[in-house]
Amino acid sequence: MNIDIEKIKDLYFNNGYIKVALSEPQIQLTSDQKGMFITITISEGDQYKVSSIELTGNKVFTEDAVRKRITMLPDKPFSRKSYERIFFRFLNCIQRPGML
Repeated sequence: MNIDIEKIKDLYFNNGYIKVALSEPQIQLTSDQKGMFITITISEGDQYKVSSIELTGNKVFTEDAVRKRITMLPDKPFSRKSYERIFFRFLNCIQRPGML
């Protein structure tokens, strides 16, 4: 069940709800004892959006080359998955010059 809870958190994180909180699952058997109800309370919190993207300190690549690889856009919900993808893409490029 922990994997399912993490998947729910990821869904919210990738849609801008970076302060989402989930309760411990409450399990209740059905009256016939052949099934169960699982209840998880979700507190979404505020949805956060990207306000701007600034590039500083870059001396290796052109700003245009860098911006082409940024998939997050201003006024769109923040996505941890997009952030991690961009981060590791740039890390790979820095470690292997000529990749950008």
